[in-house]
Amino acid sequence: MRWAGIKAAVLPLVLPLRSHRRLCVTSGSEVVWSDRYGCTLLHLAGRLFAHVLKVLVLCCRATVCVLLWPPCMRCCVCWLWPVVAVLVFGGGIHPSVLSAVFLGVGCFTECVCHVCLIGELGDKAAAIPGRSSESFGRLSVCCSGPPVCAAAFVGCVAGGRWWRCWCLVVVSILPSCPLCSWEWVASLSVCHVCLIYNKQRYGPMFRDPTNAICVNTPKLLEEVLRNDEKFPSRGDMSIWKEYRDMKGIGYGPFTEEGEKWYNLRVMLNKRMLLPKESAQYGGVFNDVVTDFIKRIYYLRQGSLTGDLVTNVGNEMYHFALEGIASILFEQRLGCLEKEIPAGTQDFINSIVQMFSNNMAVHLLPKWSRNLLPFWGRYIAGWEGIFSFAKQLIDKKMEVIHQHLENHQDMEGKYLTYLLSNTQLSTKDVYGSITELLLAGVDTTSNTLTWTMYLLSKNPQSQDKLYKEVSTSVPADRIPSAEEVTQMPYLKAIIKETLRMYPVVPLNARIIMEKDVTIGGYHFPKKTSFSFCNYAISYDEDTFSEPFTFKPERWLRDGHKRPNPFGSLPFGFGVRACVGRRIAEVEMYLILFRIIRCFEIKPDPTMGELKSINRTVLVPDKPLNLHFVDRGCKNAA
Repeated sequence: MRWAGIKAAVLPLVLPLRSHRRLCVTSGSEVVWSDRYGCTLLHLAGRLFAHVLKVLVLCCRATVCVLLWPPCMRCCVCWLWPVVAVLVFGGGIHPSVLSAVFLGVGCFTECVCHVCLIGELGDKAAAIPGRSSESFGRLSVCCSGPPVCAAAFVGCVAGGRWWRCWCLVVVSILPSCPLCSWEWVASLSVCHVCLIYNKQRYGPMFRDPTNAICVNTPKLLEEVLRNDEKFPSRGDMSIWKEYRDMKGIGYGPFTEEGEKWYNLRVMLNKRMLLPKESAQYGGVFNDVVTDFIKRIYYLRQGSLTGDLVTNVGNEMYHFALEGIASILFEQRLGCLEKEIPAGTQDFINSIVQMFSNNMAVHLLPKWSRNLLPFWGRYIAGWEGIFSFAKQLIDKKMEVIHQHLENHQDMEGKYLTYLLSNTQLSTKDVYGSITELLLAGVDTTSNTLTWTMYLLSKNPQSQDKLYKEVSTSVPADRIPSAEEVTQMPYLKAIIKETLRMYPVVPLNARIIMEKDVTIGGYHFPKKTSFSFCNYAISYDEDTFSEPFTFKPERWLRDGHKRPNPFGSLPFGFGVRACVGRRIAEVEMYLILFRIIRCFEIKPDPTMGELKSINRTVLVPDKPLNLHFVDRGCKNAA
């Protein structure tokens, strides 16, 4: 009977090792198999010996044996299972039953790799320039049932073994587990760092557990994108579509596919994508920037030092919302006033809530939605987003209808154009405008926040930018959209920020209708490709000192510039960001004015700002900065 216990303990150790092996496509013609651990024989022997000791603990009830060999020499979590089994249940249950149940669960937890892999990733992160093992410091584990399950879930996600997550969720929601704060979902926030680790381990291209081909270099990315079809498919957007189907809302430019998407993009492009069209919004943005500068002066007054602004990221959200609303709805919302209008902060919080729960909803099975809180939070986020946008759209439609009833001419820019000159239905307008509003707020605000942070940490770059800003336009005049788009260092600052903190660290494309050859390998149609944007942005063969902020690398000063596919924050081809031109003008104008008025200095009490993955890359904590007045308030 005791042999049955040993067999139950050893099998979970051996079988997962086979499943760890995966096809890794290298830069050459060789196809190799690799495993997640890269285990040596000594390591395997040690792990096997540790499991045998666990069996002895249960079968012989010699609890002291477990102290002889901590399984991974990082913690003692996984051998807590048999100890608890002996102490609590050992008197009334046959040892072989305990072996099959507790060791089966305990060994499975270890074999899918919980603290072992987290520690390994921490070590690997420490070896990556510009990174430290502190990136994984938030992934703490304590010795109780749910945290062990949570740690194993973290290991699965961080290790790329997504399919194992379902099993661990089942374990973690058993009635015997007192579910607590769900902090294991925070582990998803560091997955973008794992992209660099995976590239170092598996090379430029490999197949992940979801059967997608992960692309990790600019050259391979270019090959995939050059094979784009007329109607490119960006991957699985089913959970975004699901809410729209529930509410009877049309799809927008991010969720629509095929010919319907193409026709929609043709209509949306006319007033956004062309440089000439986007430049017409310069005056609108300058008015918003002026109000933002006034708000910075107002916020500075409330600090003890007279120049500190707290939670700069939230202020950038207000700016971005005011700016994009001025374009889409052709009206000001008052987000930059001393008193923020009711509902504005709720809309921003809804965006944060939706994105924060997006990945968990995508990974978890549908049957878990009534058991776990993520689906409810995710839907509540979309409710807040669409409710806010629908209110603004309805108000604009009412004004348009009144003008038409009175036979008055309608002059307007974006929403007026869409409602008056296209065949979009009302539900399609709701879907498209809401998605544009969402994209225009979250992406721009986070990019500007990272830009402020990087400039505060790199005063030499800030001085160069100030020199360009102060000499390009007279101090008593506000720059136009055409002028800021002609400033090379200003544009390089934004481009370098987007390289180091790409808005979306992971993207996808599905080649639906044809076979393709990428990197010398043949792939059939309907192959899914994952673009590891974060790893590509730090490609050492493309960018010298990739972890260093160097805007100069993007200048046309006689040096060879990096491969443009090394950083594609707005995408490429017909599926590129529809609002790219507008977003660039908006960011150039506000950065010009901020640098002309203020010297940005870091808050010494803050420490390092790290990035976390919330579908988009965001700071892990509020950013506080000192805005030191340069003495040009009248020219702001």
